[in-house]
Amino acid sequence: MPFDDEGYGHTGSPRLAELYLAHRAYLAAGFIQSQAKGLDRLATDLPSWRVVLAHAKTPALKLVASAAINDDARLISALLSRQPDAATAKRLDDLAQPLNDEERSLRWPLQHELVTGLNRFKSTALTQGPAPRQQSEDHERWLTAMTGLNADTFERIELPLPANPVLRAMAKKQRTLNIYAAYYDDLLKASGSAPIKLPTLHDTSRHGTRTMLDPLLNPVDNVFISVPEPAWAPLLGYLRETDARLRLAGLQVILRNAPRQQAMAVTIGKAGPEFYDPFTGIPMVWNASQGTIYSVGRDGRDDGGESSFDVSVKLDEPLPTPKVPVKPGKPGAKPAPKPATKA
Repeated sequence: MPFDDEGYGHTGSPRLAELYLAHRAYLAAGFIQSQAKGLDRLATDLPSWRVVLAHAKTPALKLVASAAINDDARLISALLSRQPDAATAKRLDDLAQPLNDEERSLRWPLQHELVTGLNRFKSTALTQGPAPRQQSEDHERWLTAMTGLNADTFERIELPLPANPVLRAMAKKQRTLNIYAAYYDDLLKASGSAPIKLPTLHDTSRHGTRTMLDPLLNPVDNVFISVPEPAWAPLLGYLRETDARLRLAGLQVILRNAPRQQAMAVTIGKAGPEFYDPFTGIPMVWNASQGTIYSVGRDGRDDGGESSFDVSVKLDEPLPTPKVPVKPGKPGAKPAPKPATKA
């Protein structure tokens, strides 16, 4: 069905748990019947959620779509680890495509928060969404718990309103609105950076200050020092984790088809930027001792492929690392070097 996020500009959220559980039940019922039926449903489910992810205009729907795609990417990796036949592997390869720019973008959720925040700033009554506010908050807290984010994730991305009444005066109101608009523009531009490094509202408010007297002449800049900073990094981090899982699934197919004599590190590096770690912008890491390929994950630290911290995929039959041949009987011959453990 055509999709449009009608929650844009509203304060409510849909029944997120029911949407997500329907996605899981749909896939589970297919695989209970047969693997072929399950694959057919996976081939319907994943593209549909990618449409939602691309066109979601509210943070809640962006996150629930990302969670559903995260599920599907895990499933693809699990099926690839079972060494499927060529036809099944081809179908899974077609599905394991990294997110595109529109799917990764936070443009609409950012704009949604700016619109609702400015309505609060202007003391305009907000249009309530499809559910009472308390129910919407319950739906959002369920979603944050399910995705492993803090319970106040959605509250912390709201546009903070300074309490100082001077900012509502006509002389300062337009400047304040300009600062808000500039902040969200900076935030959108920085949301594609690797590693994640987002601007602060305080820094944006100081942009353009040219003299030491400017902060004294423009109290707006000083007021923003005490305003709580919006926290978009957790939401952006989860979205990148979803992208990482899709990239790892695609990388599994590449490794499956790579020449047997080629080193893992070389194959991973040659896969190209679209299969690099979205958290670092460099190739995924290969841990030979555990037989895993992985992304460093939301914390940005390399934890050796530990699934509690890194986004990892275990390869049941990793490709062997080529050894340096040694001629038999040659005096002083050195043993072959140990395989590199990381890409």
